[in-house]
Amino acid sequence: MGKANLTAREKAIVAFWREGMTDAEIAGKVGCTRGFVGVARRRLELAANTFRTCADDEAQRLRERRVAEFWGEGLADGKIAARLGCSTSTVVRVRNKLGLARILGRKSKVDDAELRKLHAEGKTDAQMAALFGVMPKTFKARRAALGLVRNRPADGKRRPGPQAFTEAELREAHAEGLTDHELAARFKVDVSTTKRWRSEFGLPLNSAAPVVEVAEVEDAPVVAEVAAETAQRAMLRRAARCAFALAPQDPRLLPMLEPLVAEEMRRAAA
Repeated sequence: MGKANLTAREKAIVAFWREGMTDAEIAGKVGCTRGFVGVARRRLELAANTFRTCADDEAQRLRERRVAEFWGEGLADGKIAARLGCSTSTVVRVRNKLGLARILGRKSKVDDAELRKLHAEGKTDAQMAALFGVMPKTFKARRAALGLVRNRPADGKRRPGPQAFTEAELREAHAEGLTDHELAARFKVDVSTTKRWRSEFGLPLNSAAPVVEVAEVEDAPVVAEVAAETAQRAMLRRAARCAFALAPQDPRLLPMLEPLVAEEMRRAAA
């Protein structure tokens, strides 16, 4: 029902209801029965107000004043809630009631472009966090969100985890065709570490070359031929992996592809 269709008594009921009065209090103000107020309120789809003492009203008004004060200082909902010792939802409800707009949290001190520049220069997390004036754990989360790995300290010491090797070192070893176990042995880390960072850098899994066992002496020439063919194929696969790991303009690309071209020409001639 629209406002224009309300009677004077119903308009008074709505006005007192907005002040937080109960049905009994509204009835005393309007001069009607409590039942009449209840029927009118339900017809207008208004929820019943619960009774509050004067102390409750005073506490509510005090909270509203303090929310308005903290909001005026530019504090976000979460910080206001921490100051008042209440939930964030309570602050949001009070702020909406007062018609105050939401204040967004402070802009991050970490500039992404500057972070990438410092990271490319080889700065460590601790060094960059100090430059930005933030906690190391805060900076670490931001760096990880940008997809950047930790830089190893300039002292050259190798430490457990991803600092035991650089991205370039892992890519170079992977281009040689080393498996995860062989990479782990080279860098003296767990296999899980090399597997994790290989995936992090988008490198495919290198498979170990199959082992050909010589079972019978009379089959040795055939087995030797198969073993040679297998070794040749493994060499070709390794050359292909090395080639795909290089940039198109890399001068090492064509020499690596020559064995593959020669093999295809040999197969075509056969």
